[in-house]
Amino acid sequence: MNFYRSSCGDCCPRICYVPCPVHPTTPTARPYASFLTNGTAVTSGTSLTFTPQINKGGTLITGGGTTALTLAARHIYQVDYTVNGTSSSAGLVQITPYLNGVAATYGQANEVTQASPNNQFTLHGSFLVDTTNAPVTLNLRYTGAGTATFTGNVIVHEIDTTSTTTAY
Repeated sequence: MNFYRSSCGDCCPRICYVPCPVHPTTPTARPYASFLTNGTAVTSGTSLTFTPQINKGGTLITGGGTTALTLAARHIYQVDYTVNGTSSSAGLVQITPYLNGVAATYGQANEVTQASPNNQFTLHGSFLVDTTNAPVTLNLRYTGAGTATFTGNVIVHEIDTTSTTTAY
């Protein structure tokens, strides 16, 4: 403890200096964005179109109205997507994420549709994107037999920031 004499001399009691308590801080909200794909009919090899719904990502998560989303550099993002749809024919339907034009099969989702009413399906995927060195362009591409119509959403949120170099 730090004791000191008061300015009035020895007649006043000694006072102990106690620092102010440190209060916990509220964590900063992480950026996120939600995009819809609604009633879009696509052929095999075509990317889904995204329509912005909520964007709390500022310039970190951009896109919408197009088939691509751009994720700013030096962040790690989690991408979750769920789409429902119908296919023009029974068989395999698949969504594959593409990062800067390269298939990211670790985020791929597929299902075999049966000859059920309208060949209905639901696909869901979740994966991480590390943009340590450069921005990344994200597309979700459909592969399957025939044309498929999709409705669903894509949610992207930042889970961490990174430096310009990463040591693993």
